[in-house]
Amino acid sequence: MTQAAPIIDGRHPRCASQQGNALYALVRLGREDERADLLAELLGKWQWPDGGWNCDRRPSADTSSFMETLTPMMGLAAYADRTGSRAARSAARRAAEVFLSRRLFLGRQSGKVIHPDLLRLHYPRYWHYDLLGGLKGADLAGRAEDPRCGAALDWREEGELQGGGWSVDGTYYRVWDRIHWDGEYVDWGGAEAGPTERLGHDGRPLGAP
Repeated sequence: MTQAAPIIDGRHPRCASQQGNALYALVRLGREDERADLLAELLGKWQWPDGGWNCDRRPSADTSSFMETLTPMMGLAAYADRTGSRAARSAARRAAEVFLSRRLFLGRQSGKVIHPDLLRLHYPRYWHYDLLGGLKGADLAGRAEDPRCGAALDWREEGELQGGGWSVDGTYYRVWDRIHWDGEYVDWGGAEAGPTERLGHDGRPLGAP
């Protein structure tokens, strides 16, 4: 892990999902030692003005990425819960605004679904973002009761199976017999057609406020 990071127009373009995942894993495993302290410090240092993180190095990039913000938020929230760090708690709550300001899946200006894949459940999710991951992150950050989570919660409740639980709608991996960037050695199972079919002509969920 390196502490060096470029600065472009005052922002650190970092794939912070890596450090976020590492921090979250350390805390969950009960190994929040000086390595976790450093990760939390670096994530706070690299946080973008709008509250999240992004690895886009283009000077025009000024908005945080859902993919790069979710796991840092979860890692910092878990770290704050375990250590009582006010700085980590504040950083996690700032990161939550990246999602809450978009109601976890809707464009702030258009009100439309940002991308249909956000509404599909994936397992394993890895570093990607989907609606369930966003809800879990909001809960860890202490923001699950925020009214802006309402539409996302309604959407997931509507997708519950008749016998309880939810289906996996999509996967991010393929099984390989060698090391590959999107590969797994374990077949985690298939997927079924997801609830994204319940979208209106404007790209918004049917019945969404």
